[in-house]
Amino acid sequence: MRDVMKKMCVAALSVMLCTMFSMANAATTAVVVDEEESTTLAVGDTLLWEDVQYEVLTLDGTTGTVALDGAYITVSELVIPGTFTYKGYSLMVTAIQSVNSSTMDDGQQTITSLTIPGTVATIDDYAFTGSKALTSLTILDSDTALVLPQYCFSENYALSGTLTIPSRVTKIGEMCFYGCYSISEVVLNEGLDTICAGAFNNVTLPKTVTIPSTVTNIGLGAFTYWDNLKEIYCYAEDVPTTDSDSSDDASIFNYYSGDIYSTAHLHVPTGTADDYAAADYWKFETIIEGYDEPDGDTLAVEDEITIDNLNYVVMSLDNTTSTGSLMITTNKPTGEVVIPSTISYTDDVTTYTLTVDTIKNRAFANATAMTSVTIPNTIRGIGLYAFMGCSKLTSVTFEEGGSYGLSNYCFNNCTSLESITLPSWLETVPSSCFRGDTKLSTVVFNEGLTYISQYAFYGCTALTEVSLPGIVTSVNGFNKCTGLTSLILGEGVEVIEKGAFDGCTGLTSVEFPSTVTSICGFQECTGLTSVVIPDATTSIEDYAFYGCTSLADVQLGSGLQTIGSYAFGKTAITSIELPDSLPAIGEYAFYSSNLESINIPDSVTSIGFAAFADCSSLKRVYLPTNLEEIGYMTFSDCDALTDVYSYTAEPVGLISTTLDDSSQDFIFSETALATATLHVPTGCKDNYLNSEYYDYWAFDNIAEFSDTLVADLVYVSTDPKAYVSFDELDADDSHTSLTQVTVTYDEGIFLSGIDTLKVTASHVTGDVVFDVTAEVSADNSNSLVLTFDNLSVYEGSWYITIPEAFVVDTLAYETGMKQGRCNPATELWYYVETETSSEDELAITSQDEVTITVTPAEGTVTSLSTITLTFPDYDYAERILTTVYLYAADTVRTTGTVQSNAATGGNTFTINLAETVSGEGTYTLNVPAGTLSLWADPEDHPISCDLNFTWTIQATTGISNIATTANERYEVYTVSGMRILSTADRSELGNLPAGLYIINGKKHVVK
Repeated sequence: MRDVMKKMCVAALSVMLCTMFSMANAATTAVVVDEEESTTLAVGDTLLWEDVQYEVLTLDGTTGTVALDGAYITVSELVIPGTFTYKGYSLMVTAIQSVNSSTMDDGQQTITSLTIPGTVATIDDYAFTGSKALTSLTILDSDTALVLPQYCFSENYALSGTLTIPSRVTKIGEMCFYGCYSISEVVLNEGLDTICAGAFNNVTLPKTVTIPSTVTNIGLGAFTYWDNLKEIYCYAEDVPTTDSDSSDDASIFNYYSGDIYSTAHLHVPTGTADDYAAADYWKFETIIEGYDEPDGDTLAVEDEITIDNLNYVVMSLDNTTSTGSLMITTNKPTGEVVIPSTISYTDDVTTYTLTVDTIKNRAFANATAMTSVTIPNTIRGIGLYAFMGCSKLTSVTFEEGGSYGLSNYCFNNCTSLESITLPSWLETVPSSCFRGDTKLSTVVFNEGLTYISQYAFYGCTALTEVSLPGIVTSVNGFNKCTGLTSLILGEGVEVIEKGAFDGCTGLTSVEFPSTVTSICGFQECTGLTSVVIPDATTSIEDYAFYGCTSLADVQLGSGLQTIGSYAFGKTAITSIELPDSLPAIGEYAFYSSNLESINIPDSVTSIGFAAFADCSSLKRVYLPTNLEEIGYMTFSDCDALTDVYSYTAEPVGLISTTLDDSSQDFIFSETALATATLHVPTGCKDNYLNSEYYDYWAFDNIAEFSDTLVADLVYVSTDPKAYVSFDELDADDSHTSLTQVTVTYDEGIFLSGIDTLKVTASHVTGDVVFDVTAEVSADNSNSLVLTFDNLSVYEGSWYITIPEAFVVDTLAYETGMKQGRCNPATELWYYVETETSSEDELAITSQDEVTITVTPAEGTVTSLSTITLTFPDYDYAERILTTVYLYAADTVRTTGTVQSNAATGGNTFTINLAETVSGEGTYTLNVPAGTLSLWADPEDHPISCDLNFTWTIQATTGISNIATTANERYEVYTVSGMRILSTADRSELGNLPAGLYIINGKKHVVK
């Protein structure tokens, strides 16, 4: 007997030890010994262990407790240890601290799986809310009680599979798993006491739920929006209590498209059905005592079936024809997925042919392992978010013959999708359909497409080209496509909507079709430089081109009637011609633009609030004769104003408005009122001085037109005259230098748009073309100064071309201000020759008469990069010009720069070519006359001549005079007879290593 008892004690002890070992394993994961030197820890210290930060909570000698600091989570597969050793301390993880917004945006987005050990006793509110990458959650069981706090795991949209709540969890807080709509099953264990309000709100997939006998309280909305809930197994002998709510629709269970109380079955303990039926929030039409599952031998509507790893729900059945329809429900398939058009399904009685005709909301959302999908033509509808977040989806195929539409957010955040061909029947691309598909580089738009919705392709940064068919009448949806460089809008597009191309920073130009009537949607297209608005366009909407900081050239159509608020704000426009069709200018229309002058046509009767505010370069303003009202702050911060021309007999009144800030109660800045001149019609000065609006027009300088304009000044064409070195010369005179030309236009002309002016000087040979620096004279606003570089002495005829494109503003007495591109294209001709003098003549000699040593020596070379010229007979030499030219045949191959010898005073000049030339051929270096001046003696006259040097570049191998074969190929063999090269490109012979070769039948040595 004693031996039996002894054996029983040993067995019990063994069981106890095994149990303790098992609990230790459950409570403690990933225990690691740190061999580093010990350090001193204190309560409140933070430490980093396996890339996760912890805070010390308690210490007792070298043991203590810590809390995971959620603000520094950077790992993807987070297995929180139960205990670990850190620098001599044995630490147990007992808490998880609350997170902040930065964690939710940065750190926790990386968590894909999470394991919480059994040692954790407390978790703070919101600990893992919004961890959008989280797909797996494991809470280990132990003897340590745990409360899951409010919003702890809410909005974890990717969390999927079975969620098991261990028995140590006593309470699930409010909205704890709210929005985790990918969870397919929830397992609640005995020990759970309270399920708070909204705890599992919007967990849509589970078909059943089991409520343990220990549950005493369930909050309102705990199981709302469980779309598929059919069976509820409640083991509580006493009906769980619920906080009361006065609203009519308050409940524990409901269903957004139906009443769960009439469709689901409630299973309760024997003898408790009446108690449940009498209790608020438990009044199910079907209450069953006991827990036998219902028979499911025959197929019925709303049954769920799974075939080939895809889940469906039966939508309809026709038993007379054995047919029906299916809707695809939530799936997480992998690899290549082909959705079938029909499925054959057999129950205990009938074989059905079921047509797949619907894809449910979020059906494939976050199926991160799916790589491709084929959609059959039997589909009649695709639900919202159907393929959202399929991050590895690279291909979508639409089977021909369909007639369905896509849905909002359908392929949102499919970040591996590179191309898409829209199906031929598709008429609309819905809102956010391809939003955030950052690798989508190609979209083939179908000819039947009529509309692209808001945000349809938002943030598709790899998209470079968009070409829309002419049937599309309204466009939106390409916001933040920063890689877009080519945009083709088909004839037929009528409206470009707000936000359509906002933030497309790669766009540099847009060609609008003639059919466009309303334009918006190019806000902050910072690469856009020019636009031409068609005559059919009647409206440029609010913010249309706001923030297009490179937009300098805008041509408006003749039919324009509206310029909206901020339409051209913060652009680079320096001048713009407003059409006579325009009746008003909107608020902030040209705010903070680069306008230098503005002529507002007589058709405009109203100018909106702050329309030209902060135009810091604005100098001249011409207000129309029919202006009736003007907004506050219209010209605020326009401190550069010099002249304001108002053509109304009396100052214009203000637009009626209520200002919250009296400091905005003005039209012009104080600086402009003090420094600019207000020009008013003859005889109207007193009207302005005595007006009730005088405070808004109180310029220190007010002048009538007769004081500022000559009565007989008329609008005339320009007749530019050229000046060289401050002496007036005829265009066909000869000059010894050409460094500066001043082109002067008629009186009353003000030049603008010079920043975009491109004046060129071309040599008669066409070999040399210079861009010319052009700017308005500081002394005369009607004079254009052209400055030339490296053109002082270069013999021959020069043509200087001034384009028609730049703007001149002309004042005319009778017609008011006229503005336009009224200068003709101007071409000036000059002949430049080397300098001569009646007494001291600059000798012009040939190269043969000048002793020159050139390195490398003329002849055969392998390459040309640095060339030196030495003049041994000339002790005095200097560089006049710096540019020389290397020709191949008659074409300039590259240029060279002559280095100055001023520091040494020597007679050697170094020429650095802009690029090393090594290609085979004949090259000539031309040093133009006037580049160098040479003196044999300081008392002698300098010599300057045109110099030419010639080299032939051959292959570096030493191979020459090779006769080609009949087909003009080079056949290369070793001396042993092995062929090693066959090519038609002779330059490839230069890559042969040194040695003896048989090339086209003859021996050749490669050195």
